[in-house]
Amino acid sequence: MLGTRFQACLQIVAILLFSGMCPVCKAVDEPYGLQVEYRKNPVGMDVLSPRLSWKLPVGVKRQSAYEIEADGWKSGKVESDASLNVVWGGAPLRASQRVKWCVRVWDEEGRVGIWSEPATFVMGMTDPNGWQAKWIGPNRMTRRDVDFGDARWIAGGQVTGTFVWDGSSGPCDLVYSCTRPHRVLLNGREFSVSAGMVYDHRHLRFRDLRTFLMKGTNTISFALTPEKFPRIQQENPPEEIATLALIRLPGGVRCVSDASWSG
Repeated sequence: MLGTRFQACLQIVAILLFSGMCPVCKAVDEPYGLQVEYRKNPVGMDVLSPRLSWKLPVGVKRQSAYEIEADGWKSGKVESDASLNVVWGGAPLRASQRVKWCVRVWDEEGRVGIWSEPATFVMGMTDPNGWQAKWIGPNRMTRRDVDFGDARWIAGGQVTGTFVWDGSSGPCDLVYSCTRPHRVLLNGREFSVSAGMVYDHRHLRFRDLRTFLMKGTNTISFALTPEKFPRIQQENPPEEIATLALIRLPGGVRCVSDASWSG
């Protein structure tokens, strides 16, 4: 009789354990949503003592303690319900230092949870003495002041011109400016698309032509494209661009946008 009762008790305990109904043995899940200064895995932190935050595991009503492990810091068990903006308590952080960290918590009944998935943050250039760069200007050997000679501005929805290349080896490049978003085609093949939002007529663009050049007559076109991020919504957006172009070929050959080009 006693043996039968003992076996029955064992079965009940086993059922409780495997069903998760045992209040003592129920596992506490890991924290999630780790952030530093309200950002996930931030890069370029400029806060010398960043604040760490996490979300409580599912099913945990109240955190009774936490523990953080990071590169250069082990907090040990801290009796606290704080899970938001816990200030970094480790060694002083260096410029450009990468830190990996994780956290675990104890629930309201004092049960310890499992460690979270690791998170990271990277410090920025926090030491002013670390800036060793120098301001530079254009390379005068390759980006000399451009002489457009007799070139003229050509306007139209698509500006097209032709030039002849005799097949000589050497640099073949295009220097141009456009006043609107555009794409450039050489012999019907697109090889350049305007990027950014700089369409000032004083802004020059440099492109290498050699990939799509053909021996003999070549056709180059500048086609107007819709502006992806218009700064000002316009009821009647412009339907034309103005283009100024210079094509430089081996042997000092120069071709410019002139009256022979169509717009």
